[in-house]
Amino acid sequence: MEWPYGEADTTFDSRTRQLIENKIPFGGHDSIDYFNFAKRKRALYKNIDLPNAFADINDEPPKLRVFFLGYEKDKLPRRLLRHYYVPLSKLSFLRLLIEATIPPVFIDIHTDNNGVYSAYPSFLNPSRCPKSFHLFVRYPNTAVTWCTLYYRYEVSQEMSTMLVIGTYGQRYQSRVKELYRETSSDRGQRDPFDVVAIIITEVSAILEEQRRNRDLDVQIEESKTGFAPMRSSPPANHNSIAVGSTRSLHTVLGHLRFLHRLAEFQVCLIEFVIAQHESLTKVRKARANEAHSDSAAAEDSAEKTRRSLDLSLSSNRTRLRQINELIYRITAQIRIVDNMIMQRDSRATIAIAEQAQRTAVDTKRESVAMRTISALTMIFLPGTFVGTIFGMAFFNYNENGTNTIRVSPVWWLYVVITVPLTGLILGLWVVWLRWSMRSTKTMDIAGLGIIDLALQDGLQIPAIELANLEASDRQDDDCSSVDEQHLY
Repeated sequence: MEWPYGEADTTFDSRTRQLIENKIPFGGHDSIDYFNFAKRKRALYKNIDLPNAFADINDEPPKLRVFFLGYEKDKLPRRLLRHYYVPLSKLSFLRLLIEATIPPVFIDIHTDNNGVYSAYPSFLNPSRCPKSFHLFVRYPNTAVTWCTLYYRYEVSQEMSTMLVIGTYGQRYQSRVKELYRETSSDRGQRDPFDVVAIIITEVSAILEEQRRNRDLDVQIEESKTGFAPMRSSPPANHNSIAVGSTRSLHTVLGHLRFLHRLAEFQVCLIEFVIAQHESLTKVRKARANEAHSDSAAAEDSAEKTRRSLDLSLSSNRTRLRQINELIYRITAQIRIVDNMIMQRDSRATIAIAEQAQRTAVDTKRESVAMRTISALTMIFLPGTFVGTIFGMAFFNYNENGTNTIRVSPVWWLYVVITVPLTGLILGLWVVWLRWSMRSTKTMDIAGLGIIDLALQDGLQIPAIELANLEASDRQDDDCSSVDEQHLY
């Protein structure tokens, strides 16, 4: 594979190149939002051209450098949100990775959509003190948000570098600007993990907003069914509303599953970050003791960051329990709706069975009457037939005073007309019978609703039950015509 990106030839291996070429969709921007915080500078926030990203940093080394590749979800096509979109062009992105000395393993972390976090120190042989700490975080792809974060802290230079890619980028930028503009180096030494804690806090705030929205959705669904925790009695028309809300119930449950996945990941991530922060704090304290410098300010800032992370951990654990409760509530609503549908079908089946029983009783009564008529017909039919034959004009009795019976010479006309007419009638009956049987076999019974099947069989469902069933079917049809909301 040709790789026309200059210095990147020696930086990335073949597997990383394939991920960059085939897995990551790129935008067309050639510059990047860049945040820099130095010792004698206040917060500096600007947009820089990537080929000269560090040309203006020549008076003193920065204490914090953050690159934001963020964007808002509503400003991107949906197809890009399902992938690992980077708003920079490919060449600009590679230049950023090289100039900021971001490890190539960042590409593997970024293209992992299941959620992953990792950290490792790098050493200078034979020194036992780490040269730098590296932290990788990849939030899982969900309908709520996703984010990839790389953080590096240079121990000897006390310099932090971070790269953030994902949704809600403007929100992260504003929060970092707000915090670092409020303070300067003469007010105390900042903890290196402050900027990481900011991103974690903002993601927690986003989770809380989404949890409140889902809580409102659950309350709306409970009001539709009428079975809410604080409601004394269901509404009169709760059955038809509940049947029509099946689709929306499952949509809310899907959103809650995504939210639960992200909240669970957030809890595990904060626990991991706290452990890494403790390790880095010990290294910084040992380095300060070796240099015989005052570490009180560093310890104070580390304690503040630790308290902030502990507070985030506690709030996210509480949030996770609240999301589990919402999942339980919406699952209970789904079971209630399923039971309502079963009750509706049971009532319809009972109504049809009762009508079938009444029809069977009427049929039995009619069959008894028909047997009586048939018996009477069998008794009187022979005599009627004989009387009809001898009453015809083909027979002449006592002609000219003689006691003889004279048969007309045209008696054969009766046979010639009667036999063909009888055969024609029987033939027409056989043709009609076969046609009706063929029509019955080709009928698509599977496509008929329970009401249509009952009416075709000649059953009469009571008016109240028929109105309720038809209203419920219309609710299902209206619900199935709505496009499913995309979770992304």
